[in-house]
Amino acid sequence: MDDHIEIVMLYDFYGGLLTEKQRTLFEMYYMDNLSLGEISEIQETSRQAVFDIITRVKKKLLNCEKKVGYMAFHAATERNRAVFAEIKLFQVKPDKLEEFEDLAAKAAEGQLKQPGAVNIRYMKRFYAIDGVEPGSPPRELTKAVKCVKYYSYWEFDGKESYGKANEWFFANYSKEIMKLLVLPFDINIGDCIS
Repeated sequence: MDDHIEIVMLYDFYGGLLTEKQRTLFEMYYMDNLSLGEISEIQETSRQAVFDIITRVKKKLLNCEKKVGYMAFHAATERNRAVFAEIKLFQVKPDKLEEFEDLAAKAAEGQLKQPGAVNIRYMKRFYAIDGVEPGSPPRELTKAVKCVKYYSYWEFDGKESYGKANEWFFANYSKEIMKLLVLPFDINIGDCIS
């Protein structure tokens, strides 16, 4: 990242920690693009004094980021925010549950490594709330009739990443998974809204 841009971004995060004079000189130099000489004339001080203050401010901003890391955390959070997701429904044959869970664990490792993948979760539907009093825990399903339902929830930073990752998933796991299912898996995709 360009040094000038980085310092201005750090100022956005930590500028409140500076004195009024430090903020004024920083803004004159970095935001108003005034030279050290122009600032020293306006502030009626030496060019060296302006230089020293701006250098100390820059050092202070860099130290704040080194200690707190808020800008790096913010950038990582923005980079890893999911904007697109896929939900798959797998209806697994009752005698293939262990095999499916092993395959899902193996697939999940690879799924999370795909460029742009933010998160992947698998869930086994083994509980229900029908016939349960409100506020009580759900009841466990006692037997699988035709199938046991599993869901996967795969999040991405965009549609392009999803398209490539989905191609990878089909090439590596589709045939193996299909052998364990009662019906082909169902896919729902869309934009994340929260």
